[in-house]
Amino acid sequence: MPPDARFAVVSLPTARTDLPKRALPVRAVIVHTTGTGVIEQALRKGRPPLDFAAAFYARPTVYASHYLVGYEGEVVSTVPEATVAYHAGVSKAHRGLYALGRAVWPRYVGGTDRGATQPHYADWLARWPDLLSPLDLVTGKVVNGTTVGVDLLAPLPGVSFHPEEQVAMAARLVADILRRHDLVASRPTVLRHADTDPFSRSTKRGGWDPPREAFTRLCRLLGFAAWPDEPAPEAVA
Repeated sequence: MPPDARFAVVSLPTARTDLPKRALPVRAVIVHTTGTGVIEQALRKGRPPLDFAAAFYARPTVYASHYLVGYEGEVVSTVPEATVAYHAGVSKAHRGLYALGRAVWPRYVGGTDRGATQPHYADWLARWPDLLSPLDLVTGKVVNGTTVGVDLLAPLPGVSFHPEEQVAMAARLVADILRRHDLVASRPTVLRHADTDPFSRSTKRGGWDPPREAFTRLCRLLGFAAWPDEPAPEAVA
């Protein structure tokens, strides 16, 4: 089933042949940001950031999400939902460490046991107080095959926030995706990459998740609290 017509989604023809058809049901949506690198490249080339990022993701062999959401709420589809997009995979090595459980895996950075829980995992541990590891999320061991990826275009240089129009449209798009896949908006069904693979966010290469403020805003628009210690609002998406 295609997205609701009210989104006026622009679908790019993709040259990709490396992406398989979806074989498993969608269990969650993962919300990312594009990161600032693609924005800086676009500006250097004199290109609109949204157009440049969309064309970049549609190329073969690179990271790809299903949707991009622009600053004014524009929605671009770069990979059809019926296709698996490589936006949040978890390596076999990481899965092996997560299988060691909550008392062990948070000690690791870059595959090395630091002997104590590392502070940058506090966010994951607080968001999922009842889970042993990311393997206990609804996505299990198969993240890309069970999720739809939505990217927020990263803010322009010198801007530290995602605009209201962008977050509001992302919330409406996520709500529509969940509805079409018979899912309810909730903490388990609306995730960040940092939820499914916190190891990938523990090094300098990390940073492709929405800031906590923007993600909290998005979840509140969907009618639930992003963190279990926050009060749940009323849904407006």
